[in-house]
Amino acid sequence: IISEYIMPINKKVKEVTQDRKFVPKTKLDFVQDFLSVESTRNPNMTNYCFAFSSEYPQYLVLVVCPIKGKMITEYIKVKPKGFYFHDAYQDSLESLVKYFKQNFASPEYQRHLKKHNRPPKLQFQPSEVDKSNPSSVREEGATKHEPERKVNMEIEDTPAVAPMNTAYLPNTEYQREIRSIYE
Repeated sequence: IISEYIMPINKKVKEVTQDRKFVPKTKLDFVQDFLSVESTRNPNMTNYCFAFSSEYPQYLVLVVCPIKGKMITEYIKVKPKGFYFHDAYQDSLESLVKYFKQNFASPEYQRHLKKHNRPPKLQFQPSEVDKSNPSSVREEGATKHEPERKVNMEIEDTPAVAPMNTAYLPNTEYQREIRSIYE
């Protein structure tokens, strides 16, 4: 599990956190405010940034502020194979950004934005979980195709926000480096 799942995801997380467009905030409101300020500084270009949100674990959030129009938030699934974005895997953040920049204005990209909803939002913060009652964990933000549902999951010592909380991993140099980013 560690070598085939956790370590590849941690490499992807490290790649994101070292990118110049990464914003180390976990609340989307802060990220959107940050991008609004950046857009006023650079009004003649499409501004974007990346962030991880505690509300959407396992997802990298791409927030885009086009020159004209409203702010767009996209959710990119972080998997060992790569970044799952617009029904395809991108093996690196660089290739994801390249795809985004080349296709953002295309009609196909815009259709994809309209038909895909955001992932279910967690209603709790990891510190608020009642470990004695696993059924207390719920998802919010049901999509058109998926009604709101309870999620039964075992709550052990593994945190709900794996990419953000690395305290459960072995104490290697790499994990200390990742932990220092979020502390």
